[in-house]
Amino acid sequence: MFQRGCLEFMLNKKPYFTVIIPHRNTESTEAIVKQLKKEKKIPLEIYTISGNQPSYQRNQGIKKAKGEVIYFLDNDALPDLKNLAIIKKIFKENKNIAAAGGPSLTPDTDTIKQRVFGSVLGSFWGSFFMRARYCKLGKPRFTSDRELILCNLAIKKKILDKVGVFNQKLYPNEENELMDRILQNGFSLYYHPEISVERSQRQGFKDYIRQMMTYGRGRAEQLKASFVVSNLPIFAFLFFPVYMILSVVLSFFKPVFMLAILPYITLMIVSSVFISIKLKKLVSFLYSLLSFFICHFFYGIGLWRGLLTKMRSKKIIPKAIIKKRR
Repeated sequence: MFQRGCLEFMLNKKPYFTVIIPHRNTESTEAIVKQLKKEKKIPLEIYTISGNQPSYQRNQGIKKAKGEVIYFLDNDALPDLKNLAIIKKIFKENKNIAAAGGPSLTPDTDTIKQRVFGSVLGSFWGSFFMRARYCKLGKPRFTSDRELILCNLAIKKKILDKVGVFNQKLYPNEENELMDRILQNGFSLYYHPEISVERSQRQGFKDYIRQMMTYGRGRAEQLKASFVVSNLPIFAFLFFPVYMILSVVLSFFKPVFMLAILPYITLMIVSSVFISIKLKKLVSFLYSLLSFFICHFFYGIGLWRGLLTKMRSKKIIPKAIIKKRR
């Protein structure tokens, strides 16, 4: 069952922003709504949409949106108060920019294990060219879907009217497929490190493994839904589980095969040392070693799963039940 709640304020002005926040029935949106209500200068409207299929929930919000720009947030992604002003300035200064966003940062209040997960994802050895999603990296710049994340992404409404909304068969990676369409239509994407949200990482290794497998599956399903050549390099991760398993198995017959994984282990150790120095906790070194391996191995497993299984059907999406509140 889907439910939608709408909170609108500054009603005497047409909203510049429509903020869309999908969530499950059991999840609260009060903290993020309270944060957004502190914005007094830029008119906006907020839709909180409950359900269990985020792509569909966001599309329902888009249908009712009155703002020029739609800002997508997750219920657990607390936005910086300056985000809206920065986004508005970006769109005002360059008419060809269709979407803008920035990183999802790990709060300092997270546990050491969660902060390790965030540090691994925000490191080059962890996420490579996608690490800008998890840390403030570099200067504002034109970018691709690699550096933008849906829990902190603003898109012009007229662009969505032109290129279409989210593919409801995809979750996750529905935003990546949409951004591919935006680029194919000649528009630009923009990354700004100061457009940030704080969002807690998964609490334990079990959830972290599931997260990596889901990300891999989503990327594979994205390729099946919309083939784009620029996405192919990511599929090098398909070979990582094979590489690791074969190296270990063959080493039982000839120990020399263990040397095959020595370069990977070396880079993993070096990267873990940097994270442990950054977090100033010795246990973070051990957590980092395991987290790097999980990140790469289970992302690759997720890619295999996404390629070899059928995509979900639109028919599973139930009808929305709409509730409005002020």
